[in-house]
Amino acid sequence: DFSHSPESLPDLLRLAIDGYDMVVGSRYVAGGQVVGWPWPRKLLSATANWLAHLALGVDIHDCTAGFRCYRRRVLERINLNTIFSSGYS
Repeated sequence: DFSHSPESLPDLLRLAIDGYDMVVGSRYVAGGQVVGWPWPRKLLSATANWLAHLALGVDIHDCTAGFRCYRRRVLERINLNTIFSSGYS
C-alpha cells in the first residue's frame, strides 16, 4: 500500500550493513510521514502504536511498520515455530 516509500530501502539496508541487528522504517519519526491515509486510519495506527508501547514496554515509534530488516543470526535464535496467527497479522 506504499505506506513506506521504496526510496527508503537503501537507508534501511545501509544501517543493517553498519551492524544493527534490527532496523525499523518508521513513519512516526523526524523525516517520516504518512501519506494518503484517511484520518481514521491514522488515528487507529497511532493508537495501536501507543498501546503496544504501553503494553510491551518497547521504545519503538512504529510497531506496525512494514519496513523491517533483521540480522539472520537474530532470527535464528528465535523459535519461529511457536509464532502463529489466525487472520491479519
